[in-house]
Amino acid sequence: MHRLLLATLATLALAAPAGAATIKDDVIGCKDKDDMSKVYRLMRQGDKDAFIAFLTPRVVTGECTTFDKGQTVFLDDVAMFSGAACVRPKGNPDCFYVIIEGVDGN
Repeated sequence: MHRLLLATLATLALAAPAGAATIKDDVIGCKDKDDMSKVYRLMRQGDKDAFIAFLTPRVVTGECTTFDKGQTVFLDDVAMFSGAACVRPKGNPDCFYVIIEGVDGN
């Protein structure tokens, strides 16, 4: 019984991940879609001080994070009308909303 379980787990671990995607360019992601929208709105407005004031505490608490170009993530949700995709880094159970244009595989 244990051998069958180990063989099944090994097969799953080696299989290509379902829902895998790649980050196209460095992006910022937030667990809350509204936070992500505000981050990008502040960037577009060019208000660096407001951007830093808003983003810094969220990065410290883990509510927002950065994703690097080429990073493999899992695509948990796509919100086409809002232009957002919720991606999950490997090993992290939480997904973070990023701009949909920053994800290849949506």
